[in-house]
Amino acid sequence: LAMACGVLLTAKALPPQAGLLLLPLIAIAGLRWRDHLIWASTELCYFVAVWLYIAAQSDPNRGMPGGLYLLLLLARLAGIGWLGAQAVRAILNPERDFGRVAAEGSEPEASQLPPCGQDFGSVGPLR
Repeated sequence: LAMACGVLLTAKALPPQAGLLLLPLIAIAGLRWRDHLIWASTELCYFVAVWLYIAAQSDPNRGMPGGLYLLLLLARLAGIGWLGAQAVRAILNPERDFGRVAAEGSEPEASQLPPCGQDFGSVGPLR
């Protein structure tokens, strides 16, 4: 996720649908909802801004001025940067990475596992 954010931030062009590349990576990375909603809100604002900016090209009275479009473009880049920073933060600090924290007692210790080759009980040979 962090690498994808870096690629999008340094790409020559960043179309509105490029944000869809990040969506499955956000789900896999397991970031907090707060981070996901910050990114999603900047993407939504930018999506509306693109079409209002295009409308201003045909009728200046009905569209968005260029300065406001630039501001929303920078907000989108900041949202992608925030997402990448949170992904790097989760990598460097495993306690904050909820995907890596196991629940208490969910995984047995290695000393509790039966030795290799030991019969596990009622399961007989396959026929």
